[in-house]
Amino acid sequence: MRKSRVRPSLLVLGLAIAAILVVTGAIAADKYKIDKRGGGNLYTTTAKMDVLAEPKAGSKKLATYESGAMMVVIGAATGTGFVYVSPCNACDKGFVPKSEFMSKVKP
Repeated sequence: MRKSRVRPSLLVLGLAIAAILVVTGAIAADKYKIDKRGGGNLYTTTAKMDVLAEPKAGSKKLATYESGAMMVVIGAATGTGFVYVSPCNACDKGFVPKSEFMSKVKP
């Protein structure tokens, strides 16, 4: 009886696809141009904030962060009125309306 083997290239491809599916915020960011000028600033939230999968109203909510969370603005989603934020390296990155973000943070 022959042993079945998974070809290494298929295994690597499968792992890559799984990683992409886990990082849904990164997938959405790839669809939109992120203007990184002015990004990189660290803020502390002063109220609960929802992080969305895409820069549009009604988009899937990835996470809600409580008051006191630290967030870095990576950049602005060009032409949308949303900023792309990262609460931490292991957290869901996503979009927040810029006006809402600026009203709920302090530098």
